[in-house]
Amino acid sequence: MTRRIRMLTSGGLALAALLLWPQGAQSHQRQLLHVGQADYLFVVGSLGEPVFTGDKSGVDLTVLVPDAADPMDSRAKNVKPVEGLEKTLKVEIKAGPHARVFEFEPRFRDPGKYDAVFFPTMATTYMYRVFGTLNGAPFDVTFTCSPAGHVVTEDKSVVKVSNDVTRKGLRGSFGCPVSRSEAEFPPIK
Repeated sequence: MTRRIRMLTSGGLALAALLLWPQGAQSHQRQLLHVGQADYLFVVGSLGEPVFTGDKSGVDLTVLVPDAADPMDSRAKNVKPVEGLEKTLKVEIKAGPHARVFEFEPRFRDPGKYDAVFFPTMATTYMYRVFGTLNGAPFDVTFTCSPAGHVVTEDKSVVKVSNDVTRKGLRGSFGCPVSRSEAEFPPIK
């Protein structure tokens, strides 16, 4: 405790916040997926969370070869980013009865990270269906936002998603867009 207090008083507030932040409270969902012959850690959420209707957002996708010592940790020492997926994967975004396919763009100077920008117009449950091929294997997995927000969950059950994809673990969730009026201040008359 003395060490934490020293960090706070010595100008290390941001560093202390990162060290004290529980890993499970992150605002993205992690899925450990076995695709073809290899494991991949998918980290999926929305850009700029929390997300409000009318604001710029999008799908925030990170794909890593996981660290065998801690395969669900995207910050583990031996994770490796998977590059070039903008050429083989796309995302279909579904909201209510509406659906649209978007291309992924690789994030500048951030290997293994991809964005698909859109502006949510409805406060509803959004589904991000990521599909295409990964290392030559067919890939089609859906990630769904949680109306309850960033729920800390963990599911270690093994689930066969398709012939080539098996989920080996799931951790966390990401929130759904909410009405912009919930965050507007002062109120518009």
